[in-house]
Amino acid sequence: MCQPTTEYLFPLVLDPADANAFFATKIAEILTTFNVQKCYNLYSWKCGVWNSKRRILMRKIILSGILVGIVALTGCMQDMQSLEKGNPSARHKVLVAGASSEFKNQVITKVLEALQKEDCYIKIISPDQLAAEKTTGFNAILLITPMMAGQLDGRIVKFIAGDPANPRVIVFCTSGDENHPPTDRIRSAIGKADAVTSASIASRTDERVREITDLIKKRW
Repeated sequence: MCQPTTEYLFPLVLDPADANAFFATKIAEILTTFNVQKCYNLYSWKCGVWNSKRRILMRKIILSGILVGIVALTGCMQDMQSLEKGNPSARHKVLVAGASSEFKNQVITKVLEALQKEDCYIKIISPDQLAAEKTTGFNAILLITPMMAGQLDGRIVKFIAGDPANPRVIVFCTSGDENHPPTDRIRSAIGKADAVTSASIASRTDERVREITDLIKKRW
């Protein structure tokens, strides 16, 4: 299968006089790569004719570019590094699993600092390890996930779906800015779990720390 490419996504702002030649060559190659439709349809287009077919195909090209970007972002996403703090026989135990980012790390670091003032054992794992982890011994399970393209990390969603009424689960969801609140699909995936959502803005750190810490301590 051909791999998507962004090679031709950026030079799409052209003078009208250049449009026909561009669409007859470069877009034909893009559409062939993505198997949108047979290329011979492209060569019948005339210079300056902005008809419905062209608009439809342009939308498909733009959508393809967005999907490539999402795949790239997902591929670059890193999980939190495995870590254990405190005594495993402590009175309170907290399991943390999720993706890593500068904002998430700042929040979780401060949450851990607050929890360590108590008799608490904290274990951080990758979401890939959730299925094999014995979670019954933890008072609270904190799951951390970005909201991308209206969805959560699939591994987090799968874990929640395995026990959607688990009262120990807390979900911390982050987005790039305040203009992207949780969608209905995200709310459905979270289910009955307590959730804290936030834009990844440094000034929100302390507020999110208080919210998450309070939710964890309520499970003690």
